[in-house]
Amino acid sequence: MSFPRVISISEHEIEAVQFDMDGSLTDTEPHFSSAYNKSRDQTANQFGLDLNHLEHQPGVSTIKVFQPWIDEVVGDDHDLRRKIYEYFYECFLDNRRYIFEEVAVLMDDARRILDQVESLRILRSVVTSSTRDQLAGFCRLNGLESFFGALVCKEDMDREDLKPSQAPYDLGMKRLGVDNRLRCIGFEDSWSGLESLIRFGPRFVIWKNPEGHVLPQRLKDLCLPETEIISVRLYDEIEMFS
Repeated sequence: MSFPRVISISEHEIEAVQFDMDGSLTDTEPHFSSAYNKSRDQTANQFGLDLNHLEHQPGVSTIKVFQPWIDEVVGDDHDLRRKIYEYFYECFLDNRRYIFEEVAVLMDDARRILDQVESLRILRSVVTSSTRDQLAGFCRLNGLESFFGALVCKEDMDREDLKPSQAPYDLGMKRLGVDNRLRCIGFEDSWSGLESLIRFGPRFVIWKNPEGHVLPQRLKDLCLPETEIISVRLYDEIEMFS
């Protein structure tokens, strides 16, 4: 039996907790994969292409999945490239629309950690690369419209400032009115999100890591001396108290 890692909020002068959304608070990955595959097949049929080898990769942008194939097959036909991208994204937006309105429910361990945070009366934000509409849908679905003091989403950032840049977490801290990153705790699960949070450099990084991955050396090298990374399978392994 494993005992939870205990974090004293007062001892470390923690003022704020910042949460990633997808994968940390809710698990929409199976639904995104389904929406991606349906959109891929619709695009293949529309343009007479074989796209079955283009598998959805969690945490990797669709552009990065399509780019090598587009460069090889389409070549310099920029008009065709644009049409393929635009058609796919129209399909993808339509096929994934229901996710954050209907199925993006809080995971049990996430609900428990949010209850802890609320009882401690510390500031909290969501920092996500999802869109504003997706984030709003998630909050409505789970009754969290007024729970978070700050929301950071895709529209708040230029493309180069999205995760794995630290900029989203910088903005989250700023919107919460906190001026010291070491008074923050961050919760992440994906590689790009983890890198973003490590670059930001809070006092604690809570890494949801159910498969027990080893932290790559390049991320260890980014970690500031004051930041402690805590790897957990579920957030039930974390206990915060005043």
